[in-house]
Amino acid sequence: KRYSEIADFLAWRLLKYYVKDEPTKEEIQNLSSVIVVNNFDMFASTKYLLASDIMYSDSAMNTIYYKNPLELTIGTLKLLHYNHRIIMKGEYYDW
Repeated sequence: KRYSEIADFLAWRLLKYYVKDEPTKEEIQNLSSVIVVNNFDMFASTKYLLASDIMYSDSAMNTIYYKNPLELTIGTLKLLHYNHRIIMKGEYYDW
């Protein structure tokens, strides 16, 4: 029971990160079973996901949001908890 819950959570996180914001129960269950079969080897499971039809389905391809370089840089700095004041146009911004 606990293994299936962990596998479901990991599948949901992988799908949310790589494919789309709201994966379906069926997609979660499919990837969850792959995770369990691979004995929680995340490299093999991620490799399966990136090569699967789920990744390249019409619904997934239409929901991908590409970030511009500024959004990517600021998002990465926030993820790394980089606290620094930035000066833009003579004003200070904390982020």
